[in-house]
Amino acid sequence: MNMFKNYIFGEESNSEINSVSDIKKITGNAIALKEDFYKQDKDYILNVLDDAGKLFSNKKSIYYKMAYEDLVENVKFSVPMIERTLDMVQEILNKRELNKRISLETVFPYAIDNVMERHSYDGYIRAYPKGIVLHIGAGNVFIGILDSLVMGLVTKNINIVKVSSEGSNFMNIFAMAVKEVDKKAILSRSFSILHWKGGRKEIEEEISKNVDLIMVWGGYDAVDSYRKIAPVSVDVEGFGPKTSFGIVFEDYIEREGYESIAKKVVRDAGMWDQGACSSMHDLYVICSKKNEKNIIKKLMENMGEEFKKFEKELPRGKISDDEKVEITKARELARIDMALDKGFVISDFPDSSFTVIYEKDRSYKLSPLNRVLYIKTAGDIYEVKKNVMEYKGYLQSVGIGADIIKRKKIINEFYQTAATRFCELGSMTEGKNGSPHDGRFVISRLSNWVCLEGKNS
Repeated sequence: MNMFKNYIFGEESNSEINSVSDIKKITGNAIALKEDFYKQDKDYILNVLDDAGKLFSNKKSIYYKMAYEDLVENVKFSVPMIERTLDMVQEILNKRELNKRISLETVFPYAIDNVMERHSYDGYIRAYPKGIVLHIGAGNVFIGILDSLVMGLVTKNINIVKVSSEGSNFMNIFAMAVKEVDKKAILSRSFSILHWKGGRKEIEEEISKNVDLIMVWGGYDAVDSYRKIAPVSVDVEGFGPKTSFGIVFEDYIEREGYESIAKKVVRDAGMWDQGACSSMHDLYVICSKKNEKNIIKKLMENMGEEFKKFEKELPRGKISDDEKVEITKARELARIDMALDKGFVISDFPDSSFTVIYEKDRSYKLSPLNRVLYIKTAGDIYEVKKNVMEYKGYLQSVGIGADIIKRKKIINEFYQTAATRFCELGSMTEGKNGSPHDGRFVISRLSNWVCLEGKNS
């Protein structure tokens, strides 16, 4: 597919981003657009996004077809996984859900459009946009950078999205869809989609000093780099890298059944080939010592069956030679543990679509991804907490298989681990509208909350 290289405030461009002067021109245009865009009505913005979402919900539309063909060609996920992810585009752009999200994340949704009173406060507030927001995309799940841009748009910011120079053109296709439904040419001129090769320090420094906020979705190096080069006046919100795990209790397994538990765990570890920050790496089973062996045996048997079913429904995508080596390494180390009676492993060897490794060693282990799951046991939640503390600051989601009393106890005990999301087992990669992301309400971070003190007498 022939696709333009960059989308710059409503215009498609085949020019490369090669120099500081290229960036100066783009940021200069962005500054000129700021004042006009924040005066626009939020309802119009949401209507345009909703209409764009409908274009992607229709599998016969040119935009769905273009996105589908591009993603199949350029991302590693399997075709069914791509189709499942494309189904989420309309959900992200849905007007009703966006209004709900704005209400839940800001508490004062009307403040985006108006100066408003606040109960028991002697004055008024207004949520003004930050100004120009730079979004740095991660390559693990392509839907994430779309969500970041949408949050920037609904808060009336001018947005510049930097996507990988190698990979999907999905964001360009999204820009084309917005341009088609934006009859007033307002929203389509409020953002740019730019491609340049990472590591261009002179370009990154120039753009960083001409924006008001930087949202970095990616690995440690990307977050650290932008924090170092951004001026003191420019906030940098870093999201990632993160790892996630699960906890399931013996009584919950007995109540729900092994097949049901295995299905939930496989969903949490298998979606997006374990590439999301919320994907499960380890599962801690809290059980009595006398029942441990039998529970693990039955659980792993059922997980093997559920992974096979999941592979038929959502096959694992393409993997590199290096990734194959990492899977083989994990399996070989597990086989050594088996010989020493320190663990157990099941997989689909000689294929590599899933691997489940039980280890008697209870320390937390990072998965090599691509559906390699570690199972551990513990006597209580305090033992789990002790073993995950090594990754404090890198923990995101905790999927819990337990009643609400135990779930509340876990959130109270585990706040010291800096994990920020506690959810039900089986829903780790789904998320709920209105939940904070990595401990932050993103929409509020994209706004400047301005007050006018003192009311008229």
